[in-house]
Amino acid sequence: MRIVIMLVMHALNLDLNLLPVFDALMRERNVTRAGRRLSLSQPAVSHALQRLRDALGDPLFVRSGRDMVPTPRAHAIAGAVRGLLEGMAEVVNGPEFSPGAIAQTFHFALPDIAEFVVVPRLVPLLAAEAPRIKMALHDLDLDEFQDRLAGGELDVALIADVPLRPGMHRRALVREETLVGLVRRDHPITKRRLTPAVLRQLPRLAVTLGGARVVSPVEHAALAPSRFGEVAMSTPHITSAAAALLHSDLLLIIGELAGRTLAQWFGLRVLRLPVATRGVTSSLVWHERTDRDRAHRWFREAIARAMEPVIKAHPPLR
Repeated sequence: MRIVIMLVMHALNLDLNLLPVFDALMRERNVTRAGRRLSLSQPAVSHALQRLRDALGDPLFVRSGRDMVPTPRAHAIAGAVRGLLEGMAEVVNGPEFSPGAIAQTFHFALPDIAEFVVVPRLVPLLAAEAPRIKMALHDLDLDEFQDRLAGGELDVALIADVPLRPGMHRRALVREETLVGLVRRDHPITKRRLTPAVLRQLPRLAVTLGGARVVSPVEHAALAPSRFGEVAMSTPHITSAAAALLHSDLLLIIGELAGRTLAQWFGLRVLRLPVATRGVTSSLVWHERTDRDRAHRWFREAIARAMEPVIKAHPPLR
């Protein structure tokens, strides 16, 4: 219908700038008030009204005292004009945005270990503010996640410090300055002092990304081989990691936030490490294609808001 109206307007050589004047006169029924509504002078409104009358062959508004009374023709076209103006505003500004109206699936990639930290905080927020949203969680593969973001298979990823390609955007979310160790509660190390020498002798469990590659932040540290024991087992699944810790003498070195979360969930013991470790920043990463989309921006902001208590305790470095 709006397309038909625009075609008719084009045939009449009608200036689109005249439509807001018509709409303002319909609302205000007064030239002066219509001018204030549009920030136009009274002569400018009167001139626009005359052009509308000439183009449509109808008075449109006739004076009655201080007011302008619409003619039957003006009443007949008022709804269509207002709809056209609203449609034009939607083209320029996008549809009116409401989180509760978002009905799409967001594909979110994050390490298995991070799901235990993020998901319990994010799901209640989505249910309260945007109940029609669906969220699909994906494994995070270091080799593929940027291609999948660019290709539309993923919408956002949560990842530790990695180089990004052109077209990617990053928002630092959480900075963990401290790494801790996780072991079973009755691990022999809990009955003795953990020294750097003892730490180097403990066999380790590593949580991996991208299949079986050992790529936890701990392995990126230049001094990891000299400070920590050898990796005896690796897994991309945190539930498998927890099960292995509960039934072995393995040690998992991990960021303090995730470590304390897992210790609470699985009944593990948190150990302070006797050596200095490098901090880790976790960031949200997304592609340029979704950078300005309002629904995607809201979803990324929702992740950040869900993590606010954590962010306050572990602020990212700027």
